[in-house]
Amino acid sequence: ESLNSVGQLKQYLAELLELGRKMCDSQKNKTVSTIEILRNYIEEHFSEDISLSDLAAQVYLNPKYVSELFKKETGVNFSDYLSAVRIGKAKDYLVDPRCRVSEIASRVGYSDIKYFSKLFKKIVGVTPSEFRKLHC
Repeated sequence: ESLNSVGQLKQYLAELLELGRKMCDSQKNKTVSTIEILRNYIEEHFSEDISLSDLAAQVYLNPKYVSELFKKETGVNFSDYLSAVRIGKAKDYLVDPRCRVSEIASRVGYSDIKYFSKLFKKIVGVTPSEFRKLHC
């Protein structure tokens, strides 16, 4: 009602579009920071028994929503991401010949050495012992 000319209408619409763009950018940044919070939490707690519910609680969101958001933003689901982080840490530990493989498995969050070895081979392509022989 207060717009008296086409020029004023154009100005008003341009301001609305700019506001919409800023809101959209703000939402994207919020999503990125949420994912960063989740990734940081995983990095800091990878050796613990972390569930999707634990992760969701860190950002006060629903676990199902966090699962979808995590997959959308990272390209992998939470459990695969956690496994990749754990196996990556295990690779770092394996270059130290003083650490036993069972000890390393425990350090990275796996209580079952057989499961750890099987998962390690699936992800890396060789067993933890073979990896150690190749890199020590």
